[in-house]
Amino acid sequence: MSTIQSIARSLMIIHHRLAGRYGPLTRPQLRILSSLKKSKRTVSELAEYLQISSSGVTQALDKLQIANYIVRQADPNDQRVVQISDTEMGRLALQEAERHYEYRVTELLQTLSEEQQQTLSELLAELVYSKPMRNKKNEG
Repeated sequence: MSTIQSIARSLMIIHHRLAGRYGPLTRPQLRILSSLKKSKRTVSELAEYLQISSSGVTQALDKLQIANYIVRQADPNDQRVVQISDTEMGRLALQEAERHYEYRVTELLQTLSEEQQQTLSELLAELVYSKPMRNKKNEG
């Protein structure tokens, strides 16, 4: 097995271990609320950010709205555009979900020494903040 194959396999396993619910939120809901922390967004902006269809975003937003975690408002400059923003309840749910997520990451990393965790942190930062990946949506 090549190094790249080994890394890809490990990343898939980590992704699987971190999947599921985070307190009151699913992972897509966590990502949506996290993206709304800084500013309002449209459905199409969220779909692009999450790399899922607009209909998939709409379904997730419906559930978040039922839970009073988000509100939808018509854009004052263009009534055809709907702006999505978080609510106080949504911000609280996000805080709780982030605590659950951090706990899971802590559990995952507990076998690594402090030095290994620091090295991993530096390597991940290099990946995250280096040249962005091209959008490979819908590629296998």
